[in-house]
Amino acid sequence: REGARYAVVCSENEECETMTVDHINNIIAPVLDDVEITITYTDLSDKLSGDVVVHLEADMHILTPVLGIINGRQTKTLTSEVVMKVET
Repeated sequence: REGARYAVVCSENEECETMTVDHINNIIAPVLDDVEITITYTDLSDKLSGDVVVHLEADMHILTPVLGIINGRQTKTLTSEVVMKVET
């Protein structure tokens, strides 16, 4: 959610996507590594009239061995997506 809010605020800046990815990485760096972050504006002709979609995906190491036995591996893929309206 914080990343989507940041993308809304800086949507007029040409470097907004890079700035938003950096901002999100600074927030989650202590918790997760190698996070795939995708930022999409629904109206590319006018970013201020559409929505911004921020999608994150990361693999997290499972701390409980039982989950590793059930799921067959020692990592779990976590995903999150937030859609927020861009307004002027």
